[in-house]
Amino acid sequence: MAFLKIVLGSILFIFVVWYTLFFYGTHKKYIQYDHPVINKVNKTIFIDGLDNFNKYKDLSLKDGFKFGINVEIYVSSKNDFYAISKNLNLESNIKDWNQHSTEEIDALSLTLPEYKIFKLEKLFEKYPDQLILLNIRENIKDLDLILSAFIKKNNSFNIENRILINSDFDVVLSSLKAQLPRWVYGTGSGDRARFLMLSSIFLNGVYEVKGDFYITKLSKDNVKLLNKTLQADLNNRFLPLIIGPLETESETKEAISFNPTAFLTSNPKLLTSMLDTF
Repeated sequence: MAFLKIVLGSILFIFVVWYTLFFYGTHKKYIQYDHPVINKVNKTIFIDGLDNFNKYKDLSLKDGFKFGINVEIYVSSKNDFYAISKNLNLESNIKDWNQHSTEEIDALSLTLPEYKIFKLEKLFEKYPDQLILLNIRENIKDLDLILSAFIKKNNSFNIENRILINSDFDVVLSSLKAQLPRWVYGTGSGDRARFLMLSSIFLNGVYEVKGDFYITKLSKDNVKLLNKTLQADLNNRFLPLIIGPLETESETKEAISFNPTAFLTSNPKLLTSMLDTF
């Protein structure tokens, strides 16, 4: 009998703690982040890759929609940044770009189709009107100091008001935010995983999402990474939702059903043809 009382008491205690956290999370109030990028990102279709962007940038769009650019960026051993296409098909499988000099990367770019490798400052200069999503693919020593110095040097291109910064590395985002607090940052893989885990027990409301916008795939390894409960919570936090990268018709259709703030796609022709359902 005493054992049963302990078990029931433990269950009651856990329930009270859970409900307290649930109530707190569902009644929190948020204020929208007032930033030019946040104000402009609605109905943006980020085309994955600069080469893809130049291929599809003249597609006709439904009223209100606009194209942006998503690029994966890497840094050379001399601290020059490059937007590098995912589909280089190099004979030598280069992974650690920071082990190669600016001269080596520039020489390699001349052997490839245009826009496969593109210096980041030239991208800022060539596309002065587009929103640009920078996806940082490396986590090297002092990257926050190197990138923040680079950004400050090139801010004459008004990039603060049209750049979104994202990375799967939470530490990259947090350290960059310490250097450039007024810029707009996405959600790292760890940030998303904790948010998703807490949502499985309906306590996502107590978690403080670190990013200024939430970017996610629909699923990974047959695990759903987005649902209507999470989306409602993101709306309550005034966090823009960017879904992607999208490739297939089925995932594009599912992404449209979420009515997100923006899309990230490697197949803009397919997405634009399906937007009548949006």
